[in-house]
Amino acid sequence: MPRARADIPHLPRLVPAAVGWSRVLEAWVGLWSPGRIVTVIRMADWADVRRIALGLPEVSEGTSYGSVAWRVRKATFVWERPLRRADREGLRAAPGTTAPGTTAADAVVATGEVPLAVRVADLGVRAALIAEEPEVYFTVAHFAAFPAVLVRLGEIRGADLAELTTEAWLIRAPKVLARRYLDESR
Repeated sequence: MPRARADIPHLPRLVPAAVGWSRVLEAWVGLWSPGRIVTVIRMADWADVRRIALGLPEVSEGTSYGSVAWRVRKATFVWERPLRRADREGLRAAPGTTAPGTTAADAVVATGEVPLAVRVADLGVRAALIAEEPEVYFTVAHFAAFPAVLVRLGEIRGADLAELTTEAWLIRAPKVLARRYLDESR
């Protein structure tokens, strides 16, 4: 019997954070039928950030300005970055480049969720990420000249989070440690 595959990439945007994945999966059970496979792509959460970051060499978890941060030796590469009042006001004053309510910044302001901040190689990389997936990545005026991007965890796939976190780690890790990691990963 042939099986059809239905991807549901829009599912996380339809699910309010308070509902939770167990209820979502229960709701989708009604769509499942014999011979049909429905693939639900699980988006990342803080447990994934912790697991990925601590899985890299010489990483420690601590706090920075009262929020959780992960460091390689003493260099922070990913951290929890709650929006401050000035950030929220700045995002409200500067409308998104797409339809209202569709960018990551719009969603974060509306829901009050806490984004993940990730170091990137340079401002060009940040601009490319935001342009490619504005529903996932954004920035605030505070980071105007700083190479970091803010990420909505509920919108990024685990594999993309792992790649982004590893890249951030490679940028901040001492060169000898990064080279050793890359050599061992081949």
